[in-house]
Amino acid sequence: MSDNEINSWLQSRTYIGNEYNLDPEKNGRKDSPRERACALYTASDRVIIRDCRVVSKQDTIGINKNRIYFENCFLEGTTDYICGGAVAVMNNCTLNVGSAKPMDSNTGATDSACITAAGQSSGNGYLFYNCEVTGTDWATPSELGRPWNANAEVTYINTKINKCKRSGYTNKYLISDKGWTDMGDNKAEDARFGEYGSVDAETGKAITSSVSIRKKFMLNEWSMLEYNPYNYLRGSDNWDPSGMNRYYSEFDENASSINIDTSGEGDIILPEAADGYGYQWESDSTYASVDKDKNTISIIRPLYGDEPVETNISVYIRKNGTQYGAKKVIPLTIQPHSSAENTFSVNGTVSLSSASKEEVKVTVTLMQGGCPVKTLDVTVPAGQESADYAINNLPEGSYTAQISTDTREYTLMTDSSVELSGRSGETKELNISLSESMATPYPAKFTVDDLIKTEDMMRWSNGVDVTTSSDSTKPLKTASSASATNLLVKTPENYTAEYEKAFGPADSLRTNFTKKLGYINFCAESEESTPSIDTYISVYFSVSEEQAAKGPYKVYVLTNRKRNDSRISIETPKVGFVENLSADFVNMSTDTDGTGVHVIELPEFKAGTYEFKWYPVRTADGGTKVASDFFALRFLPVSETDGK
Repeated sequence: MSDNEINSWLQSRTYIGNEYNLDPEKNGRKDSPRERACALYTASDRVIIRDCRVVSKQDTIGINKNRIYFENCFLEGTTDYICGGAVAVMNNCTLNVGSAKPMDSNTGATDSACITAAGQSSGNGYLFYNCEVTGTDWATPSELGRPWNANAEVTYINTKINKCKRSGYTNKYLISDKGWTDMGDNKAEDARFGEYGSVDAETGKAITSSVSIRKKFMLNEWSMLEYNPYNYLRGSDNWDPSGMNRYYSEFDENASSINIDTSGEGDIILPEAADGYGYQWESDSTYASVDKDKNTISIIRPLYGDEPVETNISVYIRKNGTQYGAKKVIPLTIQPHSSAENTFSVNGTVSLSSASKEEVKVTVTLMQGGCPVKTLDVTVPAGQESADYAINNLPEGSYTAQISTDTREYTLMTDSSVELSGRSGETKELNISLSESMATPYPAKFTVDDLIKTEDMMRWSNGVDVTTSSDSTKPLKTASSASATNLLVKTPENYTAEYEKAFGPADSLRTNFTKKLGYINFCAESEESTPSIDTYISVYFSVSEEQAAKGPYKVYVLTNRKRNDSRISIETPKVGFVENLSADFVNMSTDTDGTGVHVIELPEFKAGTYEFKWYPVRTADGGTKVASDFFALRFLPVSETDGK
C-alpha cells in the first residue's frame, strides 16, 4: 500500500465520538478527568499524516519507533499526548493543549498538559516546525515536554504560542516560563531539548524566559539550522515527505567542499565562505578555540610525550537572508609537541598533617587559556604523610594550577588556584598541604588562640572566641562538612557582583570556602543539639585601630541551611551584633534552596571587642531540634565595595 493510500484511509476514519458527537468541537473529549486513550498508534516506517484531526486526552498519539510525518494537522491532548521513541516531524500543525477536567466543568481545577514525552535513547526525536500552540477553554500553562527516556530529543522551531482563555490565566501563555519538566528520575536538564523562534501568536513578539532550564535549551540563529524536516527524516533512503530536499541539496555540495589543513604545528587558517553563504565555526575542545575574527583556530597542543587529543570542529553553513542551512562536523586530531625544547618543570610534595588510614588523592591540573594542558593525580599511600610529584615538558609561559581533593577526611590548606610561569630549563616548586578534618565536639566556650595548633584550622581564625548560650543542654559541634568541599549546595540565586567582590567568584565557593574569607574567618554547624528557642552561637573578635580606620564597613553574611521534609522552617534565622555597634539584630531570610546572602551596614566600627550572634532556625517540631546551619562572614570597608 502506498503512502497516499494509507493517508487517504486515515482521513476516511470518523472522529472518536461520545455523548458530544453532535458538536464536532467536542468530539473525542470525555468527562473523565483521568481518561487516557491512544487515538493514533503506529510503529511503521515512512508514515505520512496530512490534514487530520487527532483528538484525545492523555497519550493521544503513540509513536514508538521508525519515522512519521505530520503536516497541517490538528493534534489535541493533555498529559504526554505525543509520546514514544519514534522520529517524528510535525510541520505546520496546531498543537491544542487541553485540560484533564471536563470541558463544561466549573470546578476551578488548574490541570494542564505536557505536550510530549519523548522516548528516544539516541538519534533524532521530535521536531515541531512552524507549529502553533492553542488551547481549550480550560487549558492552563503547559510544558513543551518531559523526557520519557533520559536522552530524549524534542525541538521546537518557529512556534506561535497563544495565551490562555481561562479566567484568571488570560495574561499567561499556554506554555509556562519553565517550558520543560522532569519525568521521574529523568531530568529535563539532561535531555536533548531545543527551542528557537517562539513568538506571541497575536503580536509576533519574541517570547523569552528567565528560567534557567528553558534558557539552557534556546538555540541561536546558527545552531537551529540543522533542525529541519529534511534532516530529521531523510535517513539512509533519502525520504523527503516535506519536499524540502530542493532547499537543502545545495548545502550538501557546499559542505563537501569545506576542508581545513591540519598538517602544520601552528594555528589553523579557516576557509572563507562561498559567495551567497555565511559560515559559523565552532570547536568542541578547549585545545582548539575559534578566534573572535572567525578566521583562525588557535591550537594548544598536549605536552611532549602525551597522547594526541581527538576532537571535532563544526561549521554551520547558511544561505544569506534565509533560515536554510546545514552543519558539517570535521574530525580533528591535535598532535602533542614534537620535542621537549624550550620547556620547564614543576615539582612538589603533597603533605598531610598526619598519616591517613586510607590513601589520599590530590588532583593537580595546569590550565592555559582555559585549556587543561596537564592533569596529574598524586596519591599519598595509606599510612604515609607525603608523596612527591613532577610535571615535565611544560612549554614556556604562564599557567594556572588548579588543585583539588575528593577526600572529606582532609582539607586543602594550599590555595586551590595558584599562578605560575616558567622559562626554558627552569624547575618551579609547588608544594601542597592538607590538614585532617576533625569532627570535634567543643565545650560551651572555647578560644582559638593559635591558628597553627588548631586541629580544625580551616574552620576558625586566630583570636576568635566562640561560645554557645548557657541553655544548650548539649555542646554544639563542628563537623568536617563545615570545611569540606560543597559547603554550598548551590550558588545563591541572588549572588550579585557585590557579593562576588566580598566572597570571590561563585564557583570558588564550593572549595576551600572558609580559607577565602579574610582575617575574620569562621564557619560553624549546629548539629543534634536540644536547645530552647533562644539558643544561639556567639563569636567574639577584636578590631584594631588600623582596621577600624578603614571603616565604615559592610558585613556580608553567607549561609547554607540544610532542609528536608521533616524539618520545615517556620522562622528565619537572625544575625546581628549586640554590643558597641549601632547595628541591631536583623532578620535574614533564605531562598528556597536554603542559601542566602545578607548585608549588614556598620557605619560605626571602632577598635574593640565585638560579639556576633547567630540564632539558628526554630523548626516546625517546636524547637527541639536545630536544622544544620552554616554561616560565614566577610568584612569589607565600604571604600572597597565601590560605595555600593
